[in-house]
Amino acid sequence: MSETRKNPWRFLFLALAVIGFLLLVLRLLPFLGLTPSPAEISSIAIIGGEDGPTAVYMTGFSFVDWLWPILLTFGGLIGFYLLGHIRSK
Repeated sequence: MSETRKNPWRFLFLALAVIGFLLLVLRLLPFLGLTPSPAEISSIAIIGGEDGPTAVYMTGFSFVDWLWPILLTFGGLIGFYLLGHIRSK
């Protein structure tokens, strides 16, 4: 086995990719109808009541919630791949 395959940085990048993938899976659970996310639960506000008409406000989708898991997954995979193909001198 070559020295590049034993590089501890490769395992770090692989761990980052796995953590990012797990975060993405957790983000997908509410879309599959398995569980509501805390963001969905807290994104509904009811304004009004006794003195006037009631309005229900719901916030929209935020891309920032998905950005870090995507960056972790792809950054980890790219780092894992590149460190595996670097030739030691």
